[in-house]
Amino acid sequence: MEIPPPPPPPYPGPPEQPPVVDTIKTTTHPEDPDLETHIHPYTLLVSITRKDAQILPTVLHYWNHDSSIGILTKLTEAQLDHIRGFEEVGTFPPPVEGVFDSLALHRYFASLVEEKGNREAVDEPISRLRGGGDITLSRDCEVEFCVFVITVFGVESEGLLTGGLVPVWKLAKPESVYYPRTGFWEAEAEPVLADAEWMAGRGLQLLVQGVSEETKQKLRRARSKTISIV
Repeated sequence: MEIPPPPPPPYPGPPEQPPVVDTIKTTTHPEDPDLETHIHPYTLLVSITRKDAQILPTVLHYWNHDSSIGILTKLTEAQLDHIRGFEEVGTFPPPVEGVFDSLALHRYFASLVEEKGNREAVDEPISRLRGGGDITLSRDCEVEFCVFVITVFGVESEGLLTGGLVPVWKLAKPESVYYPRTGFWEAEAEPVLADAEWMAGRGLQLLVQGVSEETKQKLRRARSKTISIV
């Protein structure tokens, strides 16, 4: 009896396809290194003098042990309100006779806060102002001080200005989901705060760095993301 041949082998199936992977190209935004270095908070007292219906320059007051710095600006209360740590302290008459503007106020308190740390050196003037000043004198010359507190961020924990005695400024909002999270270094604080409204609103970090006068003049001529401008 003849034995039938075995059936042919089965046809091979289709080749196995590799899994389909969707590749999404993403754009990375390098983080500004200044956000990693300018992490030390400092408290500044801010005073705006109103004298005889005129508003005089705004002064940023910094005291810390043997350091005493008064920085003249043209910042307004509305601009200051965008800075992190902004607090309205109040409006006060001159603490003593002869204090008719914010620079005189700075010199008066500088002698009273020697050897005090930064936060304590700010709390002392606030306490004295709230204790009452020369109300009769204020009524006669129409002088009053609008006082606020803000927080700024520097590089070192022991002092606000490092690298030079001249301050320069930069805006940042590290937690923002939008880029860029930082602005440009500016020679003056005014253009930095002028960018605040369109950039990120309130709660902004104000970065501060001490530089040489030469570097500040370079920043006046050209905006820069870094301090080491060409």
